[in-house]
Amino acid sequence: MSRPRLLFVTGNPRKIVEAEAAFRHHAVDFETKSLDIDEIQHSDPQKIVEAKVRAAYDIVQRPVVVHDSHWSIPALNGFPGGYMKDVIGWFEPVDFLNLMRGKTDRSIDLCDTVAYFDGQTLKLIVDDEWRGEIVDTPRGNAGISIDKVIQKKGDNKTVAELYDLQDAGDEALAGRVEKVWNDFLEWYKEEL
Repeated sequence: MSRPRLLFVTGNPRKIVEAEAAFRHHAVDFETKSLDIDEIQHSDPQKIVEAKVRAAYDIVQRPVVVHDSHWSIPALNGFPGGYMKDVIGWFEPVDFLNLMRGKTDRSIDLCDTVAYFDGQTLKLIVDDEWRGEIVDTPRGNAGISIDKVIQKKGDNKTVAELYDLQDAGDEALAGRVEKVWNDFLEWYKEEL
């Protein structure tokens, strides 16, 4: 029996590009759909992604998958965490830098979550292994506001600069979310 085509709910073209390689590698067919979903506010980002995947399912009534990310700054008690979607709309890069003024710990962690729901089975796959640091001045043009002030530990380019390279045809960010997608697709092929 073949699986139905998986529906990846997102309106973000970057998320589609980032997922495509993993879906191809695992020979899983998928399509995308942009839905207007009210995202709940919560201090726990996993509760947000769970509500998001359930809301998507309620609209389309078929198996869906969503991808969500959040940044956590230890020196700011995990801010923006679950409030990232709103904060990146309010904050310019300099606002993040102002919050970090006087902080010696400039680390930042990224957590990616892929969530699946088919009306019965709910599965969240979490990858929280991306460690970065907040730079002193904004660099790069692409991406969201926070992307211009963070770089992966040991790297010398901000996420925005890497997106700039990617937009120019470079594979600079290839694989950033590969692990979480591979983990999800391995589970999906084995369990369903």
